[in-house]
Amino acid sequence: MLRELCSWGVSHLVFPPCWGEWEQQRPGVMQGIAGKIRQLGLQTPAAHALWGKGLDMSCLEPEPRRQMLAQHAAFLRSLAPLGVSTYTVHPGISEPETTPEQWNAIRRSLDTLLPVAAETGIVLALENGHESLDDLRYLSALVAEYRHANLGLCFDSGHANSYSPLGAVGMVQLLADQLVTCHLHDNYGTGDDHNPPGKGNIPWTELVQALQKCPNLRHAESEAGDWQRPAWEKFQALWTSPATSGTAI
Repeated sequence: MLRELCSWGVSHLVFPPCWGEWEQQRPGVMQGIAGKIRQLGLQTPAAHALWGKGLDMSCLEPEPRRQMLAQHAAFLRSLAPLGVSTYTVHPGISEPETTPEQWNAIRRSLDTLLPVAAETGIVLALENGHESLDDLRYLSALVAEYRHANLGLCFDSGHANSYSPLGAVGMVQLLADQLVTCHLHDNYGTGDDHNPPGKGNIPWTELVQALQKCPNLRHAESEAGDWQRPAWEKFQALWTSPATSGTAI
């Protein structure tokens, strides 16, 4: 599979959370995968954090929370030697209005994990999800308050298009200075479909132009569920089009 990706011209991969889960079950599996990646000249500058029930930053239950923080810290330390520079993590904002207890839990999670992020040189990127506009602004203010070199935001285009009144372009404009990475996929605004560009109603030219103006954006990640070559080439074309400055990320 990796050799086929190289034949397409792929040079960078996102390190997925399932590899971190495999590592917990079979120590050493991540190093084996990383070895194959390096042999082919591929790089892994980005990773998605472990996610799901009990693994988001807002986890409140004491024992699951302790386990969650330990798992994230272990995954971050195992990713550091692999060249990973951003670690996209879910804050866990899913209620119509996030409670003060949830925000306090997110702060405590950051207080625990930011020293690990600094130790490993990896930036924690909090991802937008289903939050209200007020919660999104609070999340942005929280990152600004910390003023930490290892903390930023991840923009998810599908989440923005489906759940935010700002839309995808408006959200990028709101968060531009804090974005360090982004997850790109399309939908019709009615669900998180994870389609490739063109199978939805996101205005891709305007979106890519807005993203390429973000001063701290390190890379753009495809997160479409279609993993075939034409879908990847569509993303590549968006970033190298004359209409979007012609610069690939």
